[in-house]
Amino acid sequence: MLPFVARRLAALVVVLLGMSLVTFVITNLLPADPARVSAGPHASNADVERVRRELGLDRPLYIQYAVYVRNLATGNLGTSVRSRQPIAAEIRRHIAATVELTLVAIVVYVAIAVPLGVIAAAHRAGWVDSLTRLGAVGGSAVAPFWLALLLQLVFYRMLAWLPAGGRLPLDVPPPPAVTGLFLVDSLLAGDLHTLGIAARHMVMPVTALALGRLGLTTRMTRAQMVLELAQDYVRTARAKGQAERVVLYRHALQNALNPIVTMVGIQTAYLLSGTVLVEGIFRWPGLGQYALDAIIEMDVPAVLGVALTSSLFFVLVNLAVDVFYATMDPRVRVS
Repeated sequence: MLPFVARRLAALVVVLLGMSLVTFVITNLLPADPARVSAGPHASNADVERVRRELGLDRPLYIQYAVYVRNLATGNLGTSVRSRQPIAAEIRRHIAATVELTLVAIVVYVAIAVPLGVIAAAHRAGWVDSLTRLGAVGGSAVAPFWLALLLQLVFYRMLAWLPAGGRLPLDVPPPPAVTGLFLVDSLLAGDLHTLGIAARHMVMPVTALALGRLGLTTRMTRAQMVLELAQDYVRTARAKGQAERVVLYRHALQNALNPIVTMVGIQTAYLLSGTVLVEGIFRWPGLGQYALDAIIEMDVPAVLGVALTSSLFFVLVNLAVDVFYATMDPRVRVS
């Protein structure tokens, strides 16, 4: 197993280097001038050139990239031209909110999608199957940001049942920071009041993210379960008199897990790095909101840092999926 993980980690480094080059080139093609943004809108040309020299932007691009990669090796993502703060520190402050939102959304949609797919496959061609497939297709067609706006209109503006956004109201102090996840930290502190408030603030953004991912995983689970339920070992298990729940969940679902785990992994990476619009709508102070503010302010180093962080999410999730495969199926390690 260790050689397998070592090979995957080596590939991870190569992918990150490639992504750093791509994002560096793309951000340097943008029309924004980081030196002018950093100097301010009323700065003179002399001040802009002075800032350009301070930031090292007067050097050739290949030297800028070499310095950038060297800094990356030490965990230095550069300095924000807006706040003049280290980008790595700012990302660390925002990342916990995105991770919490993503984890809750994953738990919600997996807990709904997998049983729905199993039930639909068990009642193939019946009304339950048809209704599930219709709902899955409809859910996949709904854009998360549109659903977020609709939820905000109904449950905040019209019914006033849920808060408009944010992680906590301004008059409620956050729980003592242990993990940065408000739900977990509230439980650790025994603060059920803050736990309830934080959970209410998560209902709408989690719903918007989870429903958008629900359809794909439901359809994948159903398709794999239909294939597995047609196998001989399922007929043998039923002939032996095993309960249908045991046949479905212990035998068929276990053998159908590999592509489902792949789908969940892809969706997890997407949620971790693609919550910009939903976080912006709900003013959720996560990585997506930070990226949106950086784009609006033309903070090129911050945008580059967020892009690399998103790439890191993808490769780490793919690594976790590969390790899961290798653990469950030794043939993967051999190949």
